[in-house]
Order: sequence, then C-alpha cells, then structure tokens
Amino acid sequence: EVLDMEGESPGRRDRTFRFLSPYLEVPATVPWEVRRLAWELVQSEDERDVLNSIERHLTVNYTYSLNPERIDARDDFVDGFLFDTGEGFCVHFATSFVILARLNDIPARYVTGFLAMMPSDGSPAVVTGEYAHAWPEVWIEGQGWVPWEATHPLNRESYTALGDELSTEFDIDLDRETARQLRSVLGGEVRSGEEPY
Repeated sequence: EVLDMEGESPGRRDRTFRFLSPYLEVPATVPWEVRRLAWELVQSEDERDVLNSIERHLTVNYTYSLNPERIDARDDFVDGFLFDTGEGFCVHFATSFVILARLNDIPARYVTGFLAMMPSDGSPAVVTGEYAHAWPEVWIEGQGWVPWEATHPLNRESYTALGDELSTEFDIDLDRETARQLRSVLGGEVRSGEEPY
C-alpha cells in the first residue's frame, strides 16, 4: 500500500473525508453575520482552541433560560438566537455550536439524550423530562467523536459548591421553571450572577 508523507493511505483519508463530510455541511441560507462571527472566533489554527473560543463566546454572551423569547419561524434559528434574542436553552446552544464549528471546517454533530447525575450513595437515579438535553459532539482526529458541553449552566464544573447551594459567575435567568430544572439536574439550589467564593 502506498503511504503519503504522514504515513497514511490516501484511500483511507478519502474514506474518512466521505464519512465526515455530512458533519461539515451548513445550509446555504445561513446568514452572512453568522458566518462572519464563526470566522471572527478563530484565534488559532488548533481545532481545540477554535472550539474553546466558540464555547467561551456562547458562555459569556448568551443567557440560559427555559422560557426564551420566541424566534420567528421565518428567521434562521441560529441567527435569531445569536443576534436577536440572546437567550435560550440547550437546543439553542448546541445548534449554534455545531453551525459555528462546521463553518470553521470542524466536523460536528447535534446529539440529544438525558443529562443525569448519579447519586453518590449508589442508589438508582430518577430521570425525568427535566433531564432531557442536547449537546454537540466534535470529531477530533485520533480520538473520534468527543462530547462538548455547549450549555455552560448545565455543566457541573461551572459551579462552586457553597453548602447546599451552587454559585456561578454566569448570568442565568432563574425563572421558576429554569431554577427547578437546574436544581434537579445539578443537585442543589443555584445562585445566579455571583462571583464564586
């Protein structure tokens, strides 16, 4: 078998590209401002740096809420979230992350399932609809599909434990429904918009 300079069969690389090409597709109708934002987030050629930049942008600039302002069905969903409402839940964050990654030639896919914390005492976890979640997975060469949490408020690592409360520095719209979900999924009361101690 003929190998290229990197020790890889050109046929294998072509098969990998064909396998990943659907995860690089973006609708032709994606607005110019979304494309521009994706390219502005690139600070490095390293894929992980680009992914971290996208995650950081979503974390700092958008508000998590289970009751976001409605995006008009005639508008582009990602454009509506990123440039109009600025608030949403996991579907908004994961979808935007996937599109921004793909616009930077990083294969990404949208995944749904449940986010559940297992009880530390070994008892069974009760999983309800509140635990439904969406997140992106990205293709990292040599590792395959890697889950990437785009919805910062649902990442336990975003919090500092203060007794039975969890404190985060990020602004979260804690309406009753959002507060209940975070309490269930994260296992404690959440204090919003405060610097961790």
